[in-house]
Amino acid sequence: MAVMRDNMHKMIAHGASLPSPAEPAAKPASAPADAELGRALTGSVRGMDINAGYLYGVDADIVRTGTLMVTACGRYRMVTRDEFATTRLGGRRDYQLLYVHAGYATFLKGGTERRVGAGTMVLYEPGEPQRYAYRAADGTEVYWVHFTGDRMHGLLDGFDGAGDGNAGADGRGVVHLEPSAEYARLFNRMIGELQLRRMSFGELVANDLCHLLLMVGRQVAESSGRSAMPAGMGGGMGGGMEAGGVALSDARGTEADDFAGITGVAGIGWAGAGYAGTRRLSTMVQQAVQYFHRHFAENISVSDYAREHGVSVSWFIRDFRESVGVPPMRYITDLRLNEARMLLESTVYPIAEIADMVGYDNPLYFSRLFRSRFGQPPSRYRGQ
Repeated sequence: MAVMRDNMHKMIAHGASLPSPAEPAAKPASAPADAELGRALTGSVRGMDINAGYLYGVDADIVRTGTLMVTACGRYRMVTRDEFATTRLGGRRDYQLLYVHAGYATFLKGGTERRVGAGTMVLYEPGEPQRYAYRAADGTEVYWVHFTGDRMHGLLDGFDGAGDGNAGADGRGVVHLEPSAEYARLFNRMIGELQLRRMSFGELVANDLCHLLLMVGRQVAESSGRSAMPAGMGGGMGGGMEAGGVALSDARGTEADDFAGITGVAGIGWAGAGYAGTRRLSTMVQQAVQYFHRHFAENISVSDYAREHGVSVSWFIRDFRESVGVPPMRYITDLRLNEARMLLESTVYPIAEIADMVGYDNPLYFSRLFRSRFGQPPSRYRGQ
C-alpha cells in the first residue's frame, strides 16, 4: 500500500483550533450550490482553488539519498469551504515546506499551536508530526513543496531557529518573512514544470527550490546579523551545482522505477515523452495540460476545447497524444483517478463524495473506471 496511509485530511465545518488526534474525523460539511462556487469548482476539492504538479502523478512520499529532488509542489487557496485541516501523526518521510502567501493559517509545531500570517514559512522535517488548518474566513492562500535528498549543505540553515522572532526564525522550522511576489513566482514555476515535464524539468525545479531556500536563508541571516552564506555554498552554480555542494536531480533514470515500486502502477501519461521530457511540446499542448490540471473536476469536452482554440478535434488529439503519450481524455481520466486514489488513502470521505469531488456524478461508473485503472474497486483499495 502507498506510504500516505496516515495522512488524514479532514474538512471541518467550524472550529477555532486544530482537531485533536484523538477526536474522530468530523463529518464533511455539505458543498455549496454550484452557482455559489465559481472558481471554487477548479482543482480537486470543492470550495478550494487548487493547482498542483506531481513528479509521479500522485503525491509519493519517498526518501532519496544523494541529489535533491522535488516530488510535488502546489497551491491551495480557500474560497468557500469553511476549513481544510491536515493531520499526519507519523509525519512524512520527505521534507515539506509551506509558505503562507496571503491570509492566515494555523500550524502545530513543536507541540505549540501557532496562527501565522502572510510571509510565514513552515518546514516539516522527515518523521515530524504534521497538523495544520486553513480557513476561508482567514483568506488563506498557501504554497507547498515536498522534496527529498541528503545533500542540503546549508540550504535549510534559515530554519535552524536563530532569529529574533519578529523578522527571522521563530523556533526551529518557522520563519517570518515579508510576503514576496518572488516566492510565489518560484512556486508557480515549479508547479508548471512538474505539470509539463519538458526537457530538463528536474534540474529546473530543483534549481528553483535551491533559489527559494537560499533567499530565505539570506533574509533570515541579514535580519539576525549572521553570515548570509551557508557553509559549502561558495562554489557557485557550475557543474550542475555539484561544485557548490548541491547536486541537482536530472529526473531521469530511476524515478520511473521508484514510482512503480511505490505505487505498483505506471505514472500518469507521458509514456511517449518519458519522465525526463524529450520532446518539444507545442504551445497548444502546454496550455491544454495546464488547463486540464486546473479544471479536471469539471465537465471537460475535448471537442469543445479544440474548437475554442481554433483547431480541429482530430489534429488536437493527435498532437496531444504524440507529445504526451496518451490522448487528452485519457489524460484527464488519469488525473481524476489518481486524485481519487489519494483521497481514498488520506481522507474519510464516502466513495460517492470522492467520485463527485474528482468529476464523476455516477459512483458506479467511477468505481468501474477505478477498478479498470488500479485492478480493484475503491472500497477494497481503501480497506487495504
